[in-house]
Amino acid sequence: MTGDSPNIVLVHCHDLGRHLGCYGADIETPNVDALANEGAIFHNHFVSAPQCSPSRGSLYTGMYPHNHGLMGLASRGEWRFNEKVTPLPALLREQGYQTSLIGVQHAAADAGPWVGETGRPERLGFEHVESYDDDLYRAEDVADRFVERVDGLATDSPFFAALGFSEPHRGFRKAYVADEAYASRDPETVTPPPYLPDTDGLREDVADLHTLITETVDPAVGRVREALSDAGIEEETVLVFTADHGAALPRAKMTCYDPGLESALLVRYPGTVPEGVEYDELLSNVDVLPALCDLAGVSAPANVDGRSFAPLFGDDQYTPRAHVYAEMTFHGTYDPMRAVRTEEYKYVRSFSDAPLVSLPGGVIDSPSAEGLIGPFLGESRPVEQLYHLGSDPYEQENLASDRLIYEPESYGSDPKPEHEDALVELREQVEAWMRDTDDPLLDGPPNPPYPGLNLTD
Repeated sequence: MTGDSPNIVLVHCHDLGRHLGCYGADIETPNVDALANEGAIFHNHFVSAPQCSPSRGSLYTGMYPHNHGLMGLASRGEWRFNEKVTPLPALLREQGYQTSLIGVQHAAADAGPWVGETGRPERLGFEHVESYDDDLYRAEDVADRFVERVDGLATDSPFFAALGFSEPHRGFRKAYVADEAYASRDPETVTPPPYLPDTDGLREDVADLHTLITETVDPAVGRVREALSDAGIEEETVLVFTADHGAALPRAKMTCYDPGLESALLVRYPGTVPEGVEYDELLSNVDVLPALCDLAGVSAPANVDGRSFAPLFGDDQYTPRAHVYAEMTFHGTYDPMRAVRTEEYKYVRSFSDAPLVSLPGGVIDSPSAEGLIGPFLGESRPVEQLYHLGSDPYEQENLASDRLIYEPESYGSDPKPEHEDALVELREQVEAWMRDTDDPLLDGPPNPPYPGLNLTD
């Protein structure tokens, strides 16, 4: 690494997906949109898992969850990075970077009965960790603390700062909307997601979601941009904005449908990343670490699963991905799925007798879930799901099978003839990926399970 290595600021949100104006959403996000105009926006960036810790683990390691070890939530079970992992903060610290965490990270447990010396955020390689009295890391507070620290970070050695916003996580949404300063948007003015029925409850939820993003996330991003400019280091800093997974709505978070896996990805680095450039290439969040390593002039670990997209910014040859992979294993329950997405198709394989659509806590009792509990939880999930994204972008018609009853060791039946080849190809693709990456799911439920979890239920 040389003295010319850039600073890196990684801003990451909870449960945001792509609910931003620059992604075409019906929402005002002028500061985030300005960031997109100043750098690159990736329209087909997906995460490795539709849930917090496994996905954030991939962001920090460039590895799939079953390889980095966080196959469930760090805060709800004995899930830790394994010995194969060198998280990005640790990697950069070894190369002379100052490393700071301000806000949420969710890849190592902050508190609880399972926290040990290897479980705390410092295990990720952060030299400086901001401590809070609780786990509510408001974007406004995170931005304030970054502003207070940025002058001290702007020294002769480069720095890496991870800024984790809790918003717009559902657990905090109502607390904000109840505040007079954040009066919720009129539900009648929102455009509800087209993958769900248009109901009053859905509009209410989306209005609250968009209010929180507009009133808290977006101004905080503006303050981070302004702080870098005021410190005179804007030109020498890579600024990344992303999210852990899709929105906390039914048929999104905790599912392998696109609304659960889609995530914003914006990258600004003046002089290296072209201004206002838009990319449609398929990307996975396992690709972020190797790309940042490229931009920093640091070698990525040899065992990463991702590959750098930094060549897109210059004259180097870049071979686009044909596939992005995703997985789900544990959340509140054992709910194993593996998925692959191409530009044309999505294929999902289930490995247990699970409900048709899982609804995480906070979603299952939300206004948007009204009327969906029976249809989503009352039927079993197909063993296989196949969707043609060109004609069915909201993944409504399963082309793999008409059967909705799980039968162990069997595949779907009666695929639509015109899609049978795609079904066979993507089925084999997922199986090959699982074998090539030593997915422990091939040997049955992985350990450790959640304390007290009965995997036979």
